[in-house]
Amino acid sequence: MKVLSKMLKIIGGALIFVGIVGGILGSFDFVLVMRGIELPLLDPVGGVACVVIGLILFLIGHVLTKKFGDIDVISTENPTLNMGDLSFIVQSLKKTKRRNLIMGIFLSLFGLSMILLGLLSNEGKGVTIGLSIFGTICLLIGMFSFSQYAKLINIESSEIYQLIMFTPQKITGLTGQIFRSGFGKVGQAVNASIIVDKKTKCVLSVSENDLELLRQYLLKHNPNLIFDKSTQQT
Repeated sequence: MKVLSKMLKIIGGALIFVGIVGGILGSFDFVLVMRGIELPLLDPVGGVACVVIGLILFLIGHVLTKKFGDIDVISTENPTLNMGDLSFIVQSLKKTKRRNLIMGIFLSLFGLSMILLGLLSNEGKGVTIGLSIFGTICLLIGMFSFSQYAKLINIESSEIYQLIMFTPQKITGLTGQIFRSGFGKVGQAVNASIIVDKKTKCVLSVSENDLELLRQYLLKHNPNLIFDKSTQQT
């Protein structure tokens, strides 16, 4: 079931991507020309249809993931730290690694697609340059995400793991950002920024429970820890 949910989310994300890009470019009568053959993109109606179908598939995959696991269950009560069980730290790092990999793949493919569209377009140099610049920016951000993923390939030897587990007293601040959607828990994301001497060392992808456990853990090693949490409704 986990495999099915992931496939639905990947297919849904791809349809959303195709619908948005194809619909926008198609609304400007953008046409790809490959070896003299014109390949029209989606019209706005087709783009909206792709986005709607993609959202439905993605939400079905997300609901299946929630029902059958692979995502932390959010508790309404504050969890209590057990110093004998710090597995939440490794789980948070694994989740962060997955997030960086997914972002790297998506942004890199998106950037390459924009560059390719620019090179194959017949809309003039302005469009080609604009798409190429935008695509290059996305590609660079994707490569940065890949670099962050590479740092966590071996989690226990990574710098952030060593910092949290063996020198947590050096961490001076923790900032939590919670993003909630209008559909309750669906679409919720929680980021935890690890700060050392006013410099952000890492942004972890965590659950709301793990954010609280991390706060309790760091306070035990640094009573002067500066903690800040904000919630944004999307």
